[in-house]
Amino acid sequence: MRKVLIENLFYLYVVQIANYVLPFITFPFLVRMLGPKNFGLMAFVFAFIYYFVVIVDYGFNLTATKQIAVNRSDPAKILKIFNEVLFVKTLLMFICGIVVALLVLLIPKLHENWFLYSIAFGAVIGNVLLPQWFYQGIEKMKYIALFNLSGKVLSTLGIFVFIRGESDYRLAIIIQVCGIIIPGIVSMVHCVTKYQIKLQIPTVREIKDQLIDGWHVFVSQISMIIYSNSPIITLGMFASYQIVGYYSIAQKIISAAVNVCNPISAALFPRVGLLFHTAKLQALMLLRKVLFVGLVAFVLLSIGLWAASDYLVLLIAGERLPEVSSLIKIMSLMPLMVFIDNIFGTQILLNIGHKNKYMRALLSGSIVSMILSFIVIPYWNLNGAAIVVISTEMVIMFMMVIPAHRLGYSISNLFAAHKQYAKTF
Repeated sequence: MRKVLIENLFYLYVVQIANYVLPFITFPFLVRMLGPKNFGLMAFVFAFIYYFVVIVDYGFNLTATKQIAVNRSDPAKILKIFNEVLFVKTLLMFICGIVVALLVLLIPKLHENWFLYSIAFGAVIGNVLLPQWFYQGIEKMKYIALFNLSGKVLSTLGIFVFIRGESDYRLAIIIQVCGIIIPGIVSMVHCVTKYQIKLQIPTVREIKDQLIDGWHVFVSQISMIIYSNSPIITLGMFASYQIVGYYSIAQKIISAAVNVCNPISAALFPRVGLLFHTAKLQALMLLRKVLFVGLVAFVLLSIGLWAASDYLVLLIAGERLPEVSSLIKIMSLMPLMVFIDNIFGTQILLNIGHKNKYMRALLSGSIVSMILSFIVIPYWNLNGAAIVVISTEMVIMFMMVIPAHRLGYSISNLFAAHKQYAKTF
C-alpha cells in the first residue's frame, strides 16, 4: 500500500507540474509580452470564469474520489458513481453557460470583452471532461498525469511560439484553454474505453443523492474561490487593469508556493479516508509524519518568499516593481497556513464526517473576504488586497484547527497515537 501511495504522489506531482509549473514557466513570458495591463485583463477574465469551474466541479474531486476509493472492489457501484457524477457535472455546465451569457450581456464591463469570456468558458467544459476524481479514487494517477502533462506541454509551446506582443492577449487565452480541453477529451475517451464505462442517465433520486452528498464540500469550495478571488474582482471594479496585473503577478508567485501542498493533499485524501474506516491509528500516524515534515518545509518556504520577494519580481517581470514585492511579503505566510488548514480541515474534518465544520470555516472565510474587500481595497488598493487575503486565510486556519482539536485530533494526540502504535508491536 505504501508503494501505491508513493507512486500516486509522484504522478500527482506530475499533474502539478502540468497544471501549475508549466503555466508558471510561461508566466514571466506573458507578463513581459502582454504588459501588466493586458496581463491583468487576462487574469480578471480567468478569475471570473473560475467561479463557474468550481461550481461545475461541485467538490467531486473530494467526494467522488472518496466514493470510488471506498467502493473500488465493486465495479457495478463504480459504474453507477461515474455516471451520476458525470451527469451532474454536465447539467451544471449548461446552467453555468446560461448564467455566464446573461452576465456578459447585461454588465457593460464584461460585455466589452465578451469574446474573451466566451473562449475562457472552455475551461469549464474541460473540467467536466477531466475525470481526475475517478483516477484518484482507483489510485491510477499515471494516466491523468500523462494526459495533463501532454496538453500543458502543447499549451506552453504554443504560448512561446505564437505570443509576440501586447495585442496577442486573446490568443494567449485561447491557447491556455486548449491546454485544458484537450487533456479532458483524451482522458474521458481513455477512461470510458479502458474501464469499459457504459454511459447511462442516472435517476432523479441518484442525482439528488450526489448533490446532497457533495453539498458541504461544494459550499466549502465555492467559499474558497470567493475568498481567493474577491480581492482581484474588487480591484477590477475599483482600479485599472494595470493594478489588477500587479496584484496578479504577486498572486501567481504566492499560488505557486501554495500549490506545493496540492499533490500531498490529493494523494493523502483517499488513503487517509480509507484508513479512518479500517485502521484509525494508522491514519493518525500517517498524518503525524506529514504534519511535522510539512511544518518544517513550509516554514522555510514562507521565509524564502519574504526574503526573495524583490528578486522574484525582477525575475518574473524583468523590472523592479516595489508594489508587487510588498504584496509578496505581506502574503508570504500563505503556504504555511494553507498547509495547516489542509491537514486539520481536508484530511481530518472531511474524512471523519464533519463536513459542516469544514464548510463553516470556508464560508466564514468567504464572508470575511467579501466584507473586507469592499471596506479595505477601495482605500488601500494593492496592499489592502494582500491584507484581505492573509486575514481571511488566518480566520480559516483557526476555524479548521480548533474544531479538530476539540474532536480529539490535536498535535498532542498525534504524539499519543505514536506511542500507542509503538506498543502494539
